[in-house]
Amino acid sequence: MEKEESKSGVKEYWLVDPEGKTVLIYTLTQGKYSASRWMTEGDLAKSSVISGFELDLDEFFKDA
Repeated sequence: MEKEESKSGVKEYWLVDPEGKTVLIYTLTQGKYSASRWMTEGDLAKSSVISGFELDLDEFFKDA
């Protein structure tokens, strides 16, 4: 699946674990994805691809 994503031009994707209340952000660099940031409650997750997109994880996970 990773090859399909990189061929499609997906530059970043986020894996969200609602039970663990974490977000793992993967970014595409030189044709390969690598985990670039691991975020948890209290963090403000920001996209490196979509300018201005950010997610307050306290607010996001408050009902999880």
